[in-house]
Amino acid sequence: MASCSQIAAEVGLTETAVHPSASRLRKRYRQALRDGVAATLDEPSDQAIEAEIRDLFEALGW
Repeated sequence: MASCSQIAAEVGLTETAVHPSASRLRKRYRQALRDGVAATLDEPSDQAIEAEIRDLFEALGW
């Protein structure tokens, strides 16, 4: 895994800016995953979405 300084150099950010940027990226990814899973469910309640995500991660070995 790349260090914060390596990532900062590659994307043109300061090391200080890498952390909040990574946090925002994870938040957007999490929401995109939830939206994608919800679109596959007949009744996309929060509970059903979480269960599907758990099953997905288990199937992927995560």
